[in-house]
Amino acid sequence: MAQKMFEWVYTSAIIIFLLIVRLFSVVNSKARPWLKGRKDMWEPLIQWKGTLKNNPVIWIHCASLGEYEQSVPLHQHIRKRWPESALLFTFFSPSGFENVRPVSERDHSSYLPPDLPSQLHRFLDVVKPGMVLIIRKEFWYNMLKICHERNISIYSINSIFRKGEPLLYPFIRHMFSTISLFFVQDETSATILKQYGISPIFAMGDTRAERVLELKKEPWDHALQNTISPDQRCFVYGSIHMSDIPAILPFIKNNLQDVHLIFPHDVSLGNVHAISENLKVPHYLLSQGINAHVNICLADSTGILNKTYGLADVAYIGGGFGKGIHNITEALVYGTPVVIGPECKKFPEAVESARLGYITIVYNDRSFTESIEHMYHMKSKLAKPIIEFIEQRASRSSLIINKIADHHAATHI
Repeated sequence: MAQKMFEWVYTSAIIIFLLIVRLFSVVNSKARPWLKGRKDMWEPLIQWKGTLKNNPVIWIHCASLGEYEQSVPLHQHIRKRWPESALLFTFFSPSGFENVRPVSERDHSSYLPPDLPSQLHRFLDVVKPGMVLIIRKEFWYNMLKICHERNISIYSINSIFRKGEPLLYPFIRHMFSTISLFFVQDETSATILKQYGISPIFAMGDTRAERVLELKKEPWDHALQNTISPDQRCFVYGSIHMSDIPAILPFIKNNLQDVHLIFPHDVSLGNVHAISENLKVPHYLLSQGINAHVNICLADSTGILNKTYGLADVAYIGGGFGKGIHNITEALVYGTPVVIGPECKKFPEAVESARLGYITIVYNDRSFTESIEHMYHMKSKLAKPIIEFIEQRASRSSLIINKIADHHAATHI
């Protein structure tokens, strides 16, 4: 009875959330595509499914673009194991849906419908997936419950758990009984889940580390590579928010002879303009072409940040003066020392990297300047152990898919 009450409260909360988003969409530009995408998703989804013959559908759900990148190492092994399969990628946020284009004509990307029973039944009636792969921690209660009721296998990949987090509260963790296999990043997560009687669990490493190692091998040719002279230092500021500017700006102003490459997390016109206004130093926009007479570049598009980290003597990863840091592995894979803001405790890889001295946590502009100078002088010493650290953390996607295939074959005879 108590669990039924929780389900009613949860579903009611989803309905209220949707009403709030609808109201906010009048004044909030980010809410509008979220709503419109879910309204317009059905016709393309139905048309895509109609083009498939007997191709089995494997559903991969990601919150956003970052989680999609974490899923990429799995794709080749899925296609090798199930060559006739079609992949359906769903996203919670526009950042994933708007930036991902399926590689194969058989595949499709879509928004995830709201987590309401009626919406999910309609979605599953159309898609009829054979299995669901959930990347990271994008768990939706009704989605898991209804998939389980329909005998659709659910696999959690690249998740990580910490003691006391809300997902492990009694009525919420009940949904984990619907998941067939957990592939977590570390032994700590496995131990925590086992304490609650959740199984089977495999500690398989981090697919993000596996992905950045793959990206590092890809060739790259860009004009930015020719902007740094041998006597110049290069600092890359990745996924920057407005809240990061007060910490980094004094260092930039005092070191105009160095190259500074600034990549905002949000590259919308309004946000790039706001950052540009706050820099108050000579700079140029990347879209306008390289300016050989100015050392500060402000990027106003996406797609090259992960490669640009390879040019850096030290990288600063943004978000730490707001809700939380962004991906540090993209920089560390090049052996680049990293500086971050204080909001990083929810990110085990950052905590461990800080313990080992591969990243430094800063709290203001003064500690930023001290830390980035220190990391610059330490780079030659740190580069090799940083790369080895990332290589050791990398998952083995082939093993993950093999375990999924064995389980699915044994339970769907």
